[in-house]
Amino acid sequence: MTIQIKLLASVKRLQMPKVDSIIKKRGWLKAYEQGQSEAAIAKDAHRDVRTIKRGMEEAKREQVSSVARAELLKEALHNHHETLLSLINEMLLALKLPPANQPIPWESAFSPGLIKIDGGTAKYEYLFDLEVTSITLITLDVEDKIQWELIREHLKRDPFLEALNQWKKALASHLTARMITKRKLATLLKERTGYAVVKDATNGSFIYSHSIDFLFGQMLMAMTRLAGIEDLKRSISADRGSGDIRFGSGTILAHAPKVEQACRESIIGVLDELLKSHDVLETYRVCEELTAKARRAANEICMMGLLSGQCRICRRLGI
Repeated sequence: MTIQIKLLASVKRLQMPKVDSIIKKRGWLKAYEQGQSEAAIAKDAHRDVRTIKRGMEEAKREQVSSVARAELLKEALHNHHETLLSLINEMLLALKLPPANQPIPWESAFSPGLIKIDGGTAKYEYLFDLEVTSITLITLDVEDKIQWELIREHLKRDPFLEALNQWKKALASHLTARMITKRKLATLLKERTGYAVVKDATNGSFIYSHSIDFLFGQMLMAMTRLAGIEDLKRSISADRGSGDIRFGSGTILAHAPKVEQACRESIIGVLDELLKSHDVLETYRVCEELTAKARRAANEICMMGLLSGQCRICRRLGI
């Protein structure tokens, strides 16, 4: 019985075709490409020539498939980084100081509220315990996109994210200082002139509400030396004929018939007082410095042409 079992096993082994590994088939193909004939390869491998041919064809298909997959992965990785870098470039457009005429509310204390800034929004809240309105959060438009999560995964150890957070805090402080100063400007103008601040012309003497935004913008440019302080004062004139107080030949700031000169002096006096205030200028300088720092970090990433680190998409691609 034992002899019969052994004989049956031997027959089965003879009947079963030999299965060659893909590694062997790659070796046959390599030998063929180096000049060895199919017959010689078959003799060395103890295989039929037809088996060698089929094996080399399989190795070729695997080789082509591997190259094609590598190219696809290369293209996918390139597109992935291009997409993320486009967001960094978009962010660069937002990494700047707000212009002097940046709209900032000062008349109302609606809380919370949003201010639209270039490339994002600033959220403000009225702090009842301090009786001031404060910018509490800066959010850039790119941060609302799903790709931003991938950027954060890539750059979690990169100094850019810390530089960005520092910039956002500095910008929030600066915009808060602008808001407080505008409100103070309106309060002082009302106190020094005794006139109401109104949106539209009315009877008697008054100050236009648009003059608060306009004068603040001119004052900020003078503070940051984008314009001369004395030129600012000289540009404010009183028109005895109309009773208007104007800036240059255009913007009407106030209307005070018969006392227009006194109104002009009051306006200049308020500007003189606020120009000595350091809150806006100090926060401006800090924001200016941190804007440059964040922009440098972002530009360095763009110059590399790719993002360091990995994200979950990279891991799916097997990178």
